[in-house]
Amino acid sequence: MMNIITYILEDAEADRDFIEFVLKDDDRLDITYFYDPISFKENLSDDINIVITDVRIPHYDVFKTIEYIRDNFPGIYIIVMSGYFDDAIYERLFELGVDRVVKKGTDEKWVRRIAKYINDFLPKIELKQELMK
Repeated sequence: MMNIITYILEDAEADRDFIEFVLKDDDRLDITYFYDPISFKENLSDDINIVITDVRIPHYDVFKTIEYIRDNFPGIYIIVMSGYFDDAIYERLFELGVDRVVKKGTDEKWVRRIAKYINDFLPKIELKQELMK
């Protein structure tokens, strides 16, 4: 059984609940939720497979965090979510090497999109895990 270590940084409780509701039944995922960016960043390591992060969190620079992940843990897949994006934010995120961007909505469709993206990453993660054995 594959064990996909997934870190989720989200400070909005309602959005965390949405994510948890949609992803909780996927037993391949080992999810750790973070509410503050400091503990999130302190716990990053090469063992992490997927990071899902919100853009707008107090005292958090998503761009610096993505740069840090790409510089130190280039094998981590990054999904960025937010209720608001403009062209400049999209452009900057993709320049930094984000794998997917999801715009939050009022229903669970945006979380289903995150689940789809995770499934898209799974074959590559599984191959990497097999090669590491």
